Amino acid sequence: METLKLLDKLQLLKIRAMLKLNQITHRNQLSSHKSTKKFGPLENITEYLGARKISLTLYKKDEGKKAYILEVIELLRNYGIDVELIEFEQIFNNEDMRSILEKNPNTDINLRYIIGTYVVANNVQMKYGISDYCQILDKIEYLSKVTRANFKNEDEQVMFVITQLANYISFDEEYKKLSAEELKDVSSLKSALLKRKTVCIGYAMILERCLTNLGIECNVLTGIASGQEQANLSCYDINHAWVQIKSNNKWYNADLSFFSESGNLEYILVDDKTFKGHYVTGTYNTFPCNSSYSDRKGIYDKVKNIKNVLVGYDSGKRDTMLQYHLAPDTHDAKESEKEKQVDIIQEAEYHEEK
Repeated sequence: METLKLLDKLQLLKIRAMLKLNQITHRNQLSSHKSTKKFGPLENITEYLGARKISLTLYKKDEGKKAYILEVIELLRNYGIDVELIEFEQIFNNEDMRSILEKNPNTDINLRYIIGTYVVANNVQMKYGISDYCQILDKIEYLSKVTRANFKNEDEQVMFVITQLANYISFDEEYKKLSAEELKDVSSLKSALLKRKTVCIGYAMILERCLTNLGIECNVLTGIASGQEQANLSCYDINHAWVQIKSNNKWYNADLSFFSESGNLEYILVDDKTFKGHYVTGTYNTFPCNSSYSDRKGIYDKVKNIKNVLVGYDSGKRDTMLQYHLAPDTHDAKESEKEKQVDIIQEAEYHEEK
C-alpha cells in the first residue's frame, strides 16, 4: 500500500479534529442527533461527519488515494461511523478488500462497476458487507488457484471455470414467487457462491468475477432472452443476463445459467449467429463475436468429469489441487498407441508454502 501524501495527512488531521469536536459537542445529547446517512464524493467527506453512515462514491481518479481511504474508514470506525464504499469504477484489489475488513468490519462495499446500467443495478444486489465479500473472494481465489495449477491454455481455463460453476450453482426455480427484496437478494454474488442458488444475473456476475480474477476479460450483458425476433426494445425490456468472454484475443458469448440448466454447449463460447434468442437492450459496452470456439466440445470433454473443487472447499478440503496430465507412457508403446492416450485426472495433495 502506498504511503500517505502530505495533503492526505493534513486532511486526516482535519477529519480527526472535526470528529473530536462533534464528540465533545454532543457528549450529553442522544446519538439521534446524527442524520441516518450521507452520500457523496470522497473530496467532500468533511461535510458528512455528522452522519451515522457515510457512503463515498469512488472512481478511477481516487485510486491513488487508497491508503488515505483506509485510514479514513479506520478513523470513522473509532468514532462509531460506518462506511459504504461505492465503486463506480474498480479501484480496490483483493488485498485491499482484506485491509478494509481489518480496518472496519462494518464497511459495506458496493460494486456498481460490474453492471453498467442503473436500470438493472437497482434490481440486483450490488452491496455486500465486507466480511461476506471477503468470503466470496476466498472461494473465487481458491477456484482460480486450482485453475492455474492445472490449465495453462486460456480456453481450457475458461471452460473449467464455467463447468465448475455450472455444476456448483443451482437456478432458483422459485424466483417468480419472491418479493422484490427477496429477488434482489437472490440476484447476487453472495447467493450464487455462498448459498449456491441464484438467477441469471447471479450466474453472470459470478462468472465475471471468477474470470476477471484470472485476468480474463469478461463483460456482463443484460437484455431479452426469447426464441423469437424482438423489435423496438427499450432499456427497460430486460428479463435475462449473460456474458461476453475474451479468450486468446477473441470475444465469445456465454450464458452460464442456460448452460447450467441444459448442459447445451450452444450457449458457451459461441459467435453471435449461433447465440440465438439473446437481444441486448439499453447502452452497453458490447463486442462483436465473430466466431465460435472450434474445439469447445473437446475442451468440455476434458473437464466435465472433474470433481467439483468448490464442493470440496465447502467440506474443508482447501489444500487439494487437481493435477491434470497425460497418462504415463510405457517404454514399448507404439506411436499409434501414444496418439490414442487420453488425458486423465488424478488428485494430489498441494502443500502451501509456510
